Amino acid sequence: MRSVRTLAVAALAAVLIAAPTAAQAAAPIDLGGEYVVDQVGALEDRGPEVLDALDRLYDQSGLQLFVVYVDRFDGAEDGWADATAERNGLGRNDVLLAVATDDRNYELSTDLDIPLTEAQLDDVEAIALEPSLRENDWAGAAVATADGLAAVAQGLPVPEPDITPGEPDPGQRNAFPWGTVLLIGLGVLAAAIVVFLVAAAVARRRRAAELSRAAADRERELETRAGGMLVALDDALTTSRQELGFAIAEFGEQATRDFAVAIDEAAAQVGEAFQLRQQLDDTTQETPEQRAAISRRIIQLCEGADAVLDAQLDAFEALRDLEKAAPTLVPELGARLTPLRERIATTAATLTAAGQRFDEAALAAVAGNAEQADEVLRIADTSLTEARARLAAGTSAAGPARAAQVALAQADALLDAVGTHLRNLDEAAQRLDAAIADTESDLTAAGSAPTEEVTRAIGDARAALDRARAGRRSPVEAAQELLSANAQLDAVLTAVRTEQENRARATTALVTAVQAARTRVAAAAQFIDTRRGAVGAGPRTRLSEAQRQLLDAETLGQTDPVAALGRAQHASALADSALGLARADRDRWSAAPHPAQSGAAELGGLLGYLLGGDDDGYGYDGGGWSSGRRSGGWSGGSSGGLFGGSSGGWSSGRSSSSGSRRSSGGSRRSSRSSGGSRSSRRGRF
Repeated sequence: MRSVRTLAVAALAAVLIAAPTAAQAAAPIDLGGEYVVDQVGALEDRGPEVLDALDRLYDQSGLQLFVVYVDRFDGAEDGWADATAERNGLGRNDVLLAVATDDRNYELSTDLDIPLTEAQLDDVEAIALEPSLRENDWAGAAVATADGLAAVAQGLPVPEPDITPGEPDPGQRNAFPWGTVLLIGLGVLAAAIVVFLVAAAVARRRRAAELSRAAADRERELETRAGGMLVALDDALTTSRQELGFAIAEFGEQATRDFAVAIDEAAAQVGEAFQLRQQLDDTTQETPEQRAAISRRIIQLCEGADAVLDAQLDAFEALRDLEKAAPTLVPELGARLTPLRERIATTAATLTAAGQRFDEAALAAVAGNAEQADEVLRIADTSLTEARARLAAGTSAAGPARAAQVALAQADALLDAVGTHLRNLDEAAQRLDAAIADTESDLTAAGSAPTEEVTRAIGDARAALDRARAGRRSPVEAAQELLSANAQLDAVLTAVRTEQENRARATTALVTAVQAARTRVAAAAQFIDTRRGAVGAGPRTRLSEAQRQLLDAETLGQTDPVAALGRAQHASALADSALGLARADRDRWSAAPHPAQSGAAELGGLLGYLLGGDDDGYGYDGGGWSSGRRSGGWSGGSSGGLFGGSSGGWSSGRSSSSGSRRSSGGSRRSSRSSGGSRSSRRGRF
């Protein structure tokens, strides 16, 4: 923004020497941290309306729209908007709309890896942007573009804009006739001086606040980008491990050793990235510079892990060669459908019976697994039907064969998780009896040291003991509460115990604490893994940290049981947090509006939700090593292959063609050009 001094001087000069002037071409500009830059007065009093639309867009989609109004574009050979975007460091989720009001041109600059399709961007231009511009609704064009982007990002149609026609040349509205200038000149001069004196201090404070907001916005964008990349790598690792499992079953561990090493190396980098992300989420207050440095390091680690996996892609595809294996693989997969249907029915009955012994909270992590396994089995069945048809027609069946293989494995994982969880609950119920006895022993010992602090801890422990005796329908939660109360009691009794006694107490409690942590971590992990298409960075970060704390507890158990006990209890708390956040993400995904689908598209969307990634028709793009080829480039997650482009195989693909296109809308002409990491869509109105 201009300073008050500059505005005052400019206003005074306009009054004294103003005359109608020709529109001036603008070179690519520095946005100065602003989301809207209006050099021609196009918005008038509708600036707040535009900013509200930009806020809605970010809240609903994570996309950020920047808007610039100038007279004419100048000074950029490869696209004015792209040059401006690159000058200002705009990223993957940033869109720049530039409008030249005098030349009646616009450019829409997007990152090559923006999570939107060509068809979706076409709709935003044709339905939202260009109709508004043709009627000179300058503010409405920005609002309609923001609302259109928000809609397509959620899978919804672009809404028709509410158009308010405006002046065709906003850059000339403020030119004054000479006679008027002479009459009001002295008054404007005096007013400008008064305005300057009164507003100078306010302007300095406002500028400082604007700079602070701009820095916060850049920090938020960097953290959003890092979080998106981390989710993408986590999904890719999960998918790659699954693909590796298929390959080991077929070719053995010796032939797949290099791939296992690559996954371990990438996983180490992702684990470090999650640990850094936890620093951003914890209660420690980092400076903006520290947070930016952490986010940049997360991005660097994600890019490194991507490169490690990518280096093995060609060799892995050559090893699996699903195109050649499909005629044998498809019948083998088909033979698994009936046993899985029977297993789903058995698991549903088992969960119903478990509801008589355990409460709803204890079963929440696996409550919907049988139903979801049934839905995934429908995907496998549909995929195999398509694969058989393609084999009969002599066309490629690799894509649907892989989709069926993935779906069947996922159904198995959902059902296995139920059995594991119920066994863990049974073991927790047995451990609860030991924890109750341990706490009763501590209460007896505490009676010999009746200080005020001990008395308070005794009261808390007795209350927890009563709830534990009544809480056998939720044994994991009851045992955890009892462990926490017991730990408080141990803390106040430490002074009256010897070091050896304290170590013995911690060693005894550690067994129960580690088992409880394993149960909680496993429950969170299976929930996130089988619904990862709907789960964001927050729950995954908590889970990664819980796994790290649990590993520390298991490692320290023999040498420092007191420290190990604290790690195990922290792991349980983090796992609970991860599960709660993941369920909230799942619920938000389920409640969000989704485009109406049927048949294969519906099934593909379901698989994308369960496994992560995107779908095109029958296709499944879940990241990691897949049967298709990637087209290169970092996508940050959902579309394709390892990380970028389309995964090929059983995917209808997305158009990435460049060149010109002409609509049926009369004189409207639009083209798409690319340079660097961004691509600009241009049009006249």
